[in-house]
Amino acid sequence: MTILDRLQSLASWSLLFLAACTAVQAQNCDVDERQPTVWLGDEDDANFCQGSAEQCAHFGLDFVCEDPNGGSLGPCVNGTKVKCASPPAVPLDDPTPATTIRVLVYNVFELRYLYWQSGQRERTCRIPHEVFSMHPDIDVIVFNEVFMGGCFAPFNDTIETSTLTIRDIMDQYGFIYYTETVGIGEPFPKVENGGAFIASRWPIVKTNSRVFNVTEPYSYMAKGVVYTMVNKTVDGQSVMYHVFGTHMQAFRTPNADDVRVAQATIIHDFMLEQDIGDDEPVIYGGDLNARLNTTNGDDVVHALDATLARIIGELNVTYDHENNDLFDESNDTNWWLDYVLFSRSHIQPEAATIQVVRPRMSTPLEICSTAISPIPSYPKSDLCLESKNITDLSDHYAVLGTYHYNMNSPPPTDHPTTNYSGVGHCIRNNVLVALSVMVGLILIF
Repeated sequence: MTILDRLQSLASWSLLFLAACTAVQAQNCDVDERQPTVWLGDEDDANFCQGSAEQCAHFGLDFVCEDPNGGSLGPCVNGTKVKCASPPAVPLDDPTPATTIRVLVYNVFELRYLYWQSGQRERTCRIPHEVFSMHPDIDVIVFNEVFMGGCFAPFNDTIETSTLTIRDIMDQYGFIYYTETVGIGEPFPKVENGGAFIASRWPIVKTNSRVFNVTEPYSYMAKGVVYTMVNKTVDGQSVMYHVFGTHMQAFRTPNADDVRVAQATIIHDFMLEQDIGDDEPVIYGGDLNARLNTTNGDDVVHALDATLARIIGELNVTYDHENNDLFDESNDTNWWLDYVLFSRSHIQPEAATIQVVRPRMSTPLEICSTAISPIPSYPKSDLCLESKNITDLSDHYAVLGTYHYNMNSPPPTDHPTTNYSGVGHCIRNNVLVALSVMVGLILIF
């Protein structure tokens, strides 16, 4: 055998060996295709990887395998990378009838790491699993403050190319329809998108959005409203629902109340532009940043020409400094800021409730709470200055609205009286109040 023959034989065996190793590696790293995955290593320097099976659990993910060559970044010189998968999806319940809609509103507190370290990845990777474990028959979710995209969405394309987003996990649960995030691509001085988008279990027939042109001075977020027409079909019956998701002005400056009312007016005008028939349901959801049972809360709901349904459940605030463990324990401010409302000028639900929902972990998780870093910092990182244990998955609780409609009911010819079911009321109708007083006086005298 010549030297050339020996080299060719050696090359053939090498290729066979490499192919066999690759096959074993692929087999070991296989995962159910319905489970989205992400490769973890050292994001600062892919050549020196620090992956471990424990890292997957830190993000609420399942460990799949380890491989120094895994992922889309370069291979490891030292250490290894690990592949993590979103846990198997909680089975959804059979859907409620087409004439019932269950809409969840959730501000998930995913600010960019440059502004704040609050365990963004650890929390948002877990949110779909916890939400659907609690309420497996939800139809639509209005997300707020998903500025980066949730879970392992890319915060910097040059150092993180293997991604696992909150949309990927929603896909896993059958929520394969969603809008774009409002405000993406807005020109300077808006340097941040609006963070709001809508995810749906049912096909989205139409979508639109608008960025507010009324904001606080120096506001750099492109907040606005996103609209979607959802076609819910169950047992051969279809109902079109019109859902508007928003996140309003947050600052507590002297004119912030007026800004929120102006933004609510923009949303209402935007709704009218969609040319929705008055025999179809219209729903507003989001973090309105207007406190319930205050003048500003009343004015914002009035500007939307909307109704707040009967409140059920034990929780009576959505922004809970006293009990939510993402907050500093010394702050005891408690506000209701998040709403699911229905339009007063469209078909009215026969029954309607809203309920505060508190997604949280059963056991505490340590996160980095203070770091001087524009990238994610974890409790054991040298960049982390302070850490804390948490169970709450956001600084807001979610709100679930459930509306039952009779599609044969006539649309409203006059706006019904709005009330907060004993919690307060939002629409002032002086004529009706005066008539009620007069009737009461006649009955007394």
